[in-house]
Amino acid sequence: TNSNSWEVGFSSCLDHTSGTGKMMVVDGSNINGGNDKVWCQTVSVNPNQNYTFKYFVQTLAMPSPANIDIVINGISIGSALAPSTTCSWVPRQYVWNSGTNTTAQICIYDRETAANGNDFAIDDLSFVGAPVVCNLSKSVTITVSSSTTPTFDPVASICSGGILNPLPTTSLNGITG
Repeated sequence: TNSNSWEVGFSSCLDHTSGTGKMMVVDGSNINGGNDKVWCQTVSVNPNQNYTFKYFVQTLAMPSPANIDIVINGISIGSALAPSTTCSWVPRQYVWNSGTNTTAQICIYDRETAANGNDFAIDDLSFVGAPVVCNLSKSVTITVSSSTTPTFDPVASICSGGILNPLPTTSLNGITG
């Protein structure tokens, strides 16, 4: 909940969401040549779909900000330095297309190898596919033929209050209604 409570050399930084929640605090390494995996997770994906990986990062100690590299299925999709000031959350996001893949192994690496600084926190990770848009359409051709006026035999005159015989429902030229 507070980076300083985990390591006294870190600034007193809080989580991104509420300031009272949890975050991942990382003490960057100066060994392994920048090949330290900070976090990995494998998730199922749909083929040929765009996905967006988002997270927030803040620096906990200076002078050397971490160099965060996002790798999916062994290929870097983007990297960026953590902020150059402590306790300042910045968002990062990268888009990845799944191609023929049905799983994505998402890994976060810290590529910085400096012994001083290189300490950071990550919060609010998300991996979201593009919303499915359903645009359905149908083409219809409407043909309007020339109009036909129905013709009827004349109706006999009636007086007010008289009885009207039923009117015909089919015209002399075959129109019904």
